[in-house]
Amino acid sequence: MCFASFCKNCSLFLLIVVPFLPLLIDRIPMMTGMFPFLHFTTPFGFIAEEIPDLSGKTILVTGANAGLGFDTVRHLARNNAEVILACRNMKKGNVAMEKIKEEMPNAKLHLLQLDLGNLASVEAFAKKVNKQFKSLDSLILNAGIMMTPYSLSDDGLQLQFAVNHLGHFYLTKMLLDLVVKSGPSTIVSLSSAGHFSAELPLYMTPKDLNDKDKYMPDQHYAQSKLFNIYFVSKLNSRLKAGGVNNVHVNVVHPGFVRTELGRHFHTVVGEGIGLALFELINNSIAWGTEEASLTSVYAAVSPKVFNEKITNKYFHPIARETSRSWLAEREDLANELWDISERYITQFQNGESLTDEKLDQ
Repeated sequence: MCFASFCKNCSLFLLIVVPFLPLLIDRIPMMTGMFPFLHFTTPFGFIAEEIPDLSGKTILVTGANAGLGFDTVRHLARNNAEVILACRNMKKGNVAMEKIKEEMPNAKLHLLQLDLGNLASVEAFAKKVNKQFKSLDSLILNAGIMMTPYSLSDDGLQLQFAVNHLGHFYLTKMLLDLVVKSGPSTIVSLSSAGHFSAELPLYMTPKDLNDKDKYMPDQHYAQSKLFNIYFVSKLNSRLKAGGVNNVHVNVVHPGFVRTELGRHFHTVVGEGIGLALFELINNSIAWGTEEASLTSVYAAVSPKVFNEKITNKYFHPIARETSRSWLAEREDLANELWDISERYITQFQNGESLTDEKLDQ
């Protein structure tokens, strides 16, 4: 075959195949809705115009000062919700709140400090919420960190585990009575399709979590996102076992979103071509936060969630239910994570170290 014929055949192949690539890629569970172009053949499952009037509703968003959290608050405030902005950095939180107030002068916003890497901060924050607010109609566990260099939380645990899982675990534990009392209500946990990359063994004990030689930023991130799914699954089953049927608990993957979350990505891909490719994707085909946050908003306030009693489901952009990884279906591991998380909290409440050898047993 001559070169000209080869080129012609390749061109014909590309003309036939390329239009179907988004559809084919979107059928891969890990890639479902990952980028906006994958919606080429599939409509959004939820749009901003479908957000109901939220007058009288109180909603809490962690990590509310930037990225997905910021636009989640904007969507909610625009539809008359009273929103609690839970932020670690109060200066950035104030800036975010003022931006929203400029756009919506009548927005009902409350800024409270929350450091998910410090259980004392979580406890103090939750006590303020329980004292200050009579209801909590939705708890959106949005905050997170990604692929950070090896570091420990204020309580001495590997930071990604502490912030992405344990801080939100304790926060939910302390606010759960208020959420249940406010039912029908929702709890939304932001996970990631990165959980598909999680591998065994899972790191849950202090010995495994804090072993610097075992630390891999990408794998520990993937596991923390898997733990978000385990948390939702176990919380849902415990609520049902307790006769609570009007709290709808779901997990969300927002897609590849243009935020500051990936600022440590270079620790995995290096400073060369890998980082350049990441920045190209981030600046060109990634989701913007205003659209990407709609999946969280859907899980928090959509009438469909309440009317159809949707719970313990996993959503990809935009507001489309999809499948989790095979590892995410391991109920035995979800039970193990719940049990050790409870033990961490007990250690903290008793004034004991979270790195006590008892937790390694």
